[in-house]
Amino acid sequence: MARKAPAIRAASASNVPRGQDAPTALKGKKAPATRTKVTLTIPTEVLETAVSLVQAGCARSLSAYVSEALAEKVASDQGRDEYLEWLKALNEELGQPGEAAYARAREALGL
Repeated sequence: MARKAPAIRAASASNVPRGQDAPTALKGKKAPATRTKVTLTIPTEVLETAVSLVQAGCARSLSAYVSEALAEKVASDQGRDEYLEWLKALNEELGQPGEAAYARAREALGL
């Protein structure tokens, strides 16, 4: 079961000393964590390649490399989902393309 990210306790009226505003109360204190530590199982070859790329200067750390790759994958998947929703709405509005349209597309693509 996936672990839930911990709740971040922000400065509020209940945890700011009387007479101080939130920025003053938090001055000199660490900002709430914006990262969560996880354990992953990764194919050995993929990990070795990633470590080599980090050592070659492609990222400041393995965590940074994996975070960037995961962020790119998430953005790609979200973009795909938005595209599929757009196609669905288009098909609902105009109907599915007919065989003639598919034939023209295949010809234009050289398939």
